[in-house]
Formats: sequence, C-alpha cells, structure tokens
Amino acid sequence: MKEIKGLTYNKFNEYLDYLKLDKKAFCALSGVAYQTLQNWKQADLTPVWVQSWLSLFNIYQKHSKLKEALEIIFKGYAKKQDDEKHPLENELEYPFN
Repeated sequence: MKEIKGLTYNKFNEYLDYLKLDKKAFCALSGVAYQTLQNWKQADLTPVWVQSWLSLFNIYQKHSKLKEALEIIFKGYAKKQDDEKHPLENELEYPFN
C-alpha cells in the first residue's frame, strides 16, 4: 500500500499562488494558526488534509465563477420567486458564502 504524505512546503506555496490565496487568508478560512505554517516550513511537510482542502477550495472557486456567470446570463430570464427558502437550505449552503 502506498504511503500517503502531505505536501512539501514549496508545493503548498505553489498551490496557494495558483489559487491566488495568501497565507493569512488560508489560515482564516481553514482555521489554522499562522504559527503552524512556520512549523510546516521547518518540517518541509504539511498534514495530509491540506492538499484535499486546497482541491476543494479550487472546486469551490470554479463553482462560484460559474454560478456568477449563469446569474448574469439568466438575469433577464429568471423569474424572482417570493417563496421562502426551505428551512434546511441555509444549513446546506457552502461555508464560504
């Protein structure tokens, strides 16, 4: 069985650059203390969960851009509904909205 490892610190920085996410924003969104990043730098290794978190953030960004584009396209066609949201809808919203 292949051993699962975290990202090297350089690869972590490459992902942050690609996502246009600075370290302070990453810490704020993920709940990681900024000092923890220094520990990762010294170890040259992130925890295993970091790569999947960054992948999900990437998917979220793409989804948000698509949603914005569709809202612009259908703005003139969409009929506003006065219906109340389903009580569970707020619980199912993306955490970054």
